[in-house]
Amino acid sequence: MSTETTTDVIDADTLSSWIERHDDVVVAERVAGAVGAGLAFSAATNTCAVGAAMSKMPWNRGAQDPEAHVALTRLPRNG
Repeated sequence: MSTETTTDVIDADTLSSWIERHDDVVVAERVAGAVGAGLAFSAATNTCAVGAAMSKMPWNRGAQDPEAHVALTRLPRNG
């Protein structure tokens, strides 16, 4: 009875092609982890960096907003 053992040898080309195919998965996992960590931090500290940044954007800074009755008088009337 002969006992032969075989080992699978992975050459460099096979390994590099496997890494190239799975590199996107690693990047996606890291991005998902970073987003999850940011959401957990926001929940734990009751802050929202994106909301704070958006509130400081120029299109969110209106000139003096009119009161409700002033805005209603400025609407065009039908008929």
